[in-house]
Amino acid sequence: MLIRPLSVFFYFFLGVLFSGTGIAAQAKAPSPLEKAVHMLFPKAVSERATVFLDPATRARVAKLTGQPFERGMVFRYLIRDRQGKLLATAYLDRHKVRSKPETVLGVVGLDGRLIRIRVLAFAEPKEYLPREGWYRQFDGKALGPELGLRRGIDAVSGATLSSRACTRAARRMLAIHRVLSLLHEEKNKEHE
Repeated sequence: MLIRPLSVFFYFFLGVLFSGTGIAAQAKAPSPLEKAVHMLFPKAVSERATVFLDPATRARVAKLTGQPFERGMVFRYLIRDRQGKLLATAYLDRHKVRSKPETVLGVVGLDGRLIRIRVLAFAEPKEYLPREGWYRQFDGKALGPELGLRRGIDAVSGATLSSRACTRAARRMLAIHRVLSLLHEEKNKEHE
């Protein structure tokens, strides 16, 4: 049987496509952050912005959270609709729970309240991870006294360190958001 060159190309292309090593498999898979943002805002796009924090800004964040804050760089993701209107801002917070890292995504609405908290990576044993429903109690919370364990946030028996770490991360993300929003307002007033 004689195979024409076009047929050879066609069968080669099909083999590559379905083998898992070809063009289709090389398409970039969405990151956990992109998946989480897409679940909340299906038609939105996110744009990463790196913000460098000077010592005075870090001190303002530390004062709002009541905990030390030494990070000089923050990654935030501006979530916009297709027309460019800002819908929310997302922050990543990487911290240690017990001895291993956890990465939490916090999505903050235009009103400065948490829309959602989501764990993107958790290196501790899974039994120390609170159930998905526990994280829902952060929804709608603002930076204030109610955003604390045994105040507005219930602790988790058997996962106390995880619940404490996540609550602190939520406070940090909201404090960073507030300080950056205030700095933006101050800058705009200077230009008026």
